[in-house]
Amino acid sequence: MSTSNNIFKTTKEKKNMNKALKFFLVALGMLLTVLTIAVVFIVPFRAETSGAVKDSPITTLWESWFSPVKQADPIAGIPTGAQLASPAEPYIGVYSTDPIKGTLEFDATTGIKTNAILFFKNWENHVEFNDTEYVKANHMGKLPIISWEPWDPSGDLKTQPEYTLKSIVDGKHDGYIKDWAVNIKKLGFGIGMRFGHEMNGNWYPWSVTENGGSPELYSQAWKHIHDIFAEQGASNVMWIWSVNLNRSLTDVALKPIYPGDDYVDAVGFSGYGSRPDELFQDTVQSTVEELRKITAKPILITETGASEDTKVKAMWISSMFAYLKQNPDFIGVLWFNGTGRKDWKVNTTKASTFAYQAGAKDYVETYKKEHEATKK
Repeated sequence: MSTSNNIFKTTKEKKNMNKALKFFLVALGMLLTVLTIAVVFIVPFRAETSGAVKDSPITTLWESWFSPVKQADPIAGIPTGAQLASPAEPYIGVYSTDPIKGTLEFDATTGIKTNAILFFKNWENHVEFNDTEYVKANHMGKLPIISWEPWDPSGDLKTQPEYTLKSIVDGKHDGYIKDWAVNIKKLGFGIGMRFGHEMNGNWYPWSVTENGGSPELYSQAWKHIHDIFAEQGASNVMWIWSVNLNRSLTDVALKPIYPGDDYVDAVGFSGYGSRPDELFQDTVQSTVEELRKITAKPILITETGASEDTKVKAMWISSMFAYLKQNPDFIGVLWFNGTGRKDWKVNTTKASTFAYQAGAKDYVETYKKEHEATKK
């Protein structure tokens, strides 16, 4: 009786093992079939498609397994983008029409030693990289932050077929992008890159609503540029994804435009005070809230200013620095010290100049203390 039972158990176990083995082989065959389809059909389609690609579950799985985000190895002795996005001292920067001379004048006017300069560089004619201004800025102890604009500013403001987001994705500007990446790596110091800012607006040819653009194409273009820099070993770049205030652009969601945390070191926004009776938080809060639904990356105010249209310009400036003190996830502010539709210069009145001087000094001291406390 016991012998029969043992034989029965052995036979049953073998059948169960055979079933399990068959199931495993079938599952393995299905997986290999899926991967074959991905290699033969989906990957070439993604490379050749003429428009924005919306990832399917298969392509997403394929890319997560076999196409990791390209990241450059750190350059010895030079800060990486992530390190630049976690500064021991906040970025107090400025834009002026003459970046170097204007920054020195701004420092003298406000009595604040800035540590960042905002530059604007367009892609017109793919002019070769010139490091002169960036080297000067570095020697002055200021981080160069470049607003890198894919357009010809002398052409149509919205429609420029040679500078579409798709043309970037398709590799038509790769030589130019590579030249910048190679030369930025050679700088030997850190730099900020703010590619295609205010893309949620409708006033630039790289906008997601203009010139054949879309949120998907913008995200792909960003990733494409980032990957070229990584391939060239340019790890000394802080990638700053910078939008415009969303309060007048509620029909353009920010999340679909965001390329993802692996491709971004800090996020930022352009936000100007020009409405009567508003303070800084009234100007920016809805945008900050939307950004925080997307990412926890540090925030840098990449363009700001205030006009005399605000009830009290000095009060708006003071409220800006008070807001920064209360929000340690912000890493600084860049003041647009120029004119456009309004006069945004900080020193339009003695009161506004003093408000900036006092506010910046207090903010820097507070930030440094809190940064030191987090390290202990």
